[in-house]
Amino acid sequence: MKDVARSASTNRDAPAGATSATPGVRVAAVGAQEEVVAELLGHYFAELDARFLSGFQPEPSDLSTDEYAPPRGTFLIAYDGDRPIGCGALRPLSQSVGEIKRMWVNPRERSRGVARQLLFALEEAARNLGYGAIRLDTNEQLREAIALYSSSEYHDIAPYNNNPHSGRWFEKLL
Repeated sequence: MKDVARSASTNRDAPAGATSATPGVRVAAVGAQEEVVAELLGHYFAELDARFLSGFQPEPSDLSTDEYAPPRGTFLIAYDGDRPIGCGALRPLSQSVGEIKRMWVNPRERSRGVARQLLFALEEAARNLGYGAIRLDTNEQLREAIALYSSSEYHDIAPYNNNPHSGRWFEKLL
């Protein structure tokens, strides 16, 4: 496992007012095929099913993690000590644009800054992979995610995919 996150207070690209990394939490890149990835994605999909008005049943393509593998992608996990508490992935959309997928933090760990720390680590990974911009989509029911992206200098854009569960599309220039 490779630790990839820096403290937001030392990250020159962090938005004004960003706080330092969450005490005790580290973000590390893992192999997309590791068992912990499947475990966290199971929690992620279960929450989407509970929160989306129409529910959520993952398609076979949703379960594949191959596109999050190096050299153009990564899968990151947030750990509190040795306990995995969140995840996020990055995959290529084009040579210059990456896409953030599968951002999730355990509900018991929310409001600690873990999601912001994970988002900053994904942005740093995108820069290191040579992406000039990152995009993401989200569902209108995920209001806290929309607030996170909006407060992290992501801007609403026109839909760039046909995801039937998305109602908002965002982009950030790196």
